[in-house]
Amino acid sequence: MSWDWSTATTQLENGQAISIYNADGEQIYFTDKGTFTWQKDAIPDYAWFNGTANHHLLTDSITDIPVRINTLYGDYHDPDSKIIPMKVHRGKQPYDLVHNRILQAKLWDPEKGKGGLWVDYDWDAALKAGMDYLDLPFSGQYGFVETIFNNNEPPEGLTTFDEISKYRFRKKAAAIFQDEDMAGMALPTPAQKKQVPVPATTVVSAGGC
Repeated sequence: MSWDWSTATTQLENGQAISIYNADGEQIYFTDKGTFTWQKDAIPDYAWFNGTANHHLLTDSITDIPVRINTLYGDYHDPDSKIIPMKVHRGKQPYDLVHNRILQAKLWDPEKGKGGLWVDYDWDAALKAGMDYLDLPFSGQYGFVETIFNNNEPPEGLTTFDEISKYRFRKKAAAIFQDEDMAGMALPTPAQKKQVPVPATTVVSAGGC
């Protein structure tokens, strides 16, 4: 699943916006927003999560690529952590080549010529207007950087596993736990991380997330 802003603003020769759909009726390109990829019944990733996370701010400098828009905290030794399924969303967003920060564009304005990206289709003007509004610096030089966002599934989505999902989770869990005894699906308790065998039929999953 992805959203690429770098392809936005392309128009037809007559100035009309372009909108393209795939065979499933999903929009895969739109002049206002760029290019999208979609997935149905996507295979989830799994990670330890204790309910806390860090979020990348517009004032944060880019230190790694892809830029992690959010970072989920937790690990095997954390008594508050659980293994969760999550959707991974990838993107490309504008960033300042000089200040090395993610940029915020102004997306809309009721009048043309005011820097609204969805009105003027001008990245330079939209980025300047957006950063001016936030009172943050903009060098005038920009590019597009890869980003990644982890979206964990809601509890009501964690119900049952099909056989393929159970096999996939066992393989993934072995790497997450870093424990050679994971063949028996030994999961730690929140309090003491004691390993408790969990029958395969009770292992939970996001299913199609």
